Amino acid sequence: MQKQLLASGLALSLFAGGVGLCSNAVSAAPITEKEITINQTLKDEEYQPTVIAALSRAALLGGAFSVGKAAGKAVTNAVFGDNAVHLNNYNYEDIKESFDN
Repeated sequence: MQKQLLASGLALSLFAGGVGLCSNAVSAAPITEKEITINQTLKDEEYQPTVIAALSRAALLGGAFSVGKAAGKAVTNAVFGDNAVHLNNYNYEDIKESFDN
């Protein structure tokens, strides 16, 4: 029994010592920071297509919005009917009389 206890203690101490030795020996590499400079320049011939692309995209989005609005209004009117109230079709005196009764 004592022999097994001594063997287990010795094995545990060797394991713990090995772990301690390994963790002390291994460390992170030193951090050295270097400055990175980034320069971005646009030449005149690169700038022009960018502006044209942005303006074209804005025009396409505006056109798509207008077409979508018109199509949505047409579909809504087709499904639900034109629910707009046109006040100029009513006579003021007739409306006044209907509420007075």
